[in-house]
Amino acid sequence: MGTPRSSLIAEVRLDGGGAPESARIELRNATNTTGLLWSPSRPTLDVEPGSYVATARTEGETSQSSDPVDVEIMRGAPASVVFQLRARPALRLRVRWPDGERNPRASASVKRLDGDDAPDSDTLRELAFLGNKPSRDGVEWLFPNLEPGRHVVAVARSRGGAVAAHAIVEVTTRLTEFELVVPPSDRAAYVVVRVTGPDGAPVRDVGLNAGGRSAQSNWSGGCDTIERPDGTTWLFLGRHLAEDAPDVRWWISASHPKFGQRTVEVARGTAMDVEIRLQPPARIDVVVEVPDGGALPGGLAVAFADASEGDDRWFGGAGTEAVGRDGHATLRALQPGAGRIVVVDADAVRRASPAVVHRVAVTIESGAQTVRVALPRLHTVTLRGEPSRRVRVTRAGDALWRRNEPLDAKGNLVLKLLPDGDYEAAVGPKRSSFTLPGATEVDLR
Repeated sequence: MGTPRSSLIAEVRLDGGGAPESARIELRNATNTTGLLWSPSRPTLDVEPGSYVATARTEGETSQSSDPVDVEIMRGAPASVVFQLRARPALRLRVRWPDGERNPRASASVKRLDGDDAPDSDTLRELAFLGNKPSRDGVEWLFPNLEPGRHVVAVARSRGGAVAAHAIVEVTTRLTEFELVVPPSDRAAYVVVRVTGPDGAPVRDVGLNAGGRSAQSNWSGGCDTIERPDGTTWLFLGRHLAEDAPDVRWWISASHPKFGQRTVEVARGTAMDVEIRLQPPARIDVVVEVPDGGALPGGLAVAFADASEGDDRWFGGAGTEAVGRDGHATLRALQPGAGRIVVVDADAVRRASPAVVHRVAVTIESGAQTVRVALPRLHTVTLRGEPSRRVRVTRAGDALWRRNEPLDAKGNLVLKLLPDGDYEAAVGPKRSSFTLPGATEVDLR
């Protein structure tokens, strides 16, 4: 707001008499909204001169707010205003879960309904994705400052998860209390997952994820979990069940900071038990080498992809390690098994362009081991076109190589670390194909 040059002396009165312990006063003009904290011991607030629309409100289950008040604050002349608060409708929602199904990560939401119709499926999906907020215990929520009338309340086991239960509530002009009862979960709605360590004992603090692959699409995430007292976890596949089809391959992965991640393919359907056995972790010291003693290019990183992962994985996040100047990188906390060491152009990945430079098939075992990766020949190509236009470059037959970057102010884009192959560059409708080795410049003008 700048340097204060005047004052607002405020009196805040509760509906029913007395003053609140504190209140938030908002001053709104044509360009700004400023929030100020008021208390009976600090009734004078420093403000800048001007014309404002002022309101006051309290928070909590006894939430009250005032009607807007026009205030004119003059330079050097304090202004006085009285805010008369009125009680506003609020809803306290308490959720009763079936035994053993309460989830502290549960999320609840509320939406006002127009007319007498019941909420449709789109409304329920909206409530699931726009879940109000988790509570501290997954049992009780407070929604202040509502409008009187019919509202739909919904609870999901996590924000964005499927709606576990919903109901229509008539919110009155004061505080409305409502208990929402969640029915026991249908056994067909979840997979019982048991994650065990090398000794067969249950492993706690495991992150679970699930997804599916088909010829048409790939997806993952969006699942709810409930940890059970017996050491198992109920995994709800939720909205992904609608995408099931005969050609879908479902998978479930378990990740742990000590053991790493293991992914298993599972049968279609959900009413089943799955055990994921974590083995003692592996550590790989990767040594990247250039044939014939050439110089190692900079900007490389490596990752491990196990055999269950398809070519849709994005490399560049957790589990991807930069290659040092000496060509070394260490991958830790990996589960033994068959897979690939993947070398990526880290600079391209940081610019949101997946660019896998090389893949090497490996089988890793528990403990430490060294894997040497000999880089293939790599090329540099200069693309020329209209300055600042964005160029899309793809490599034939390789879903993990793609670049999408702009030409510079002179109309040039230099791409490095390109393996042998057939490529296509496109700027708008203009397309040009090139093959490496061979081309060193591509004209897109």
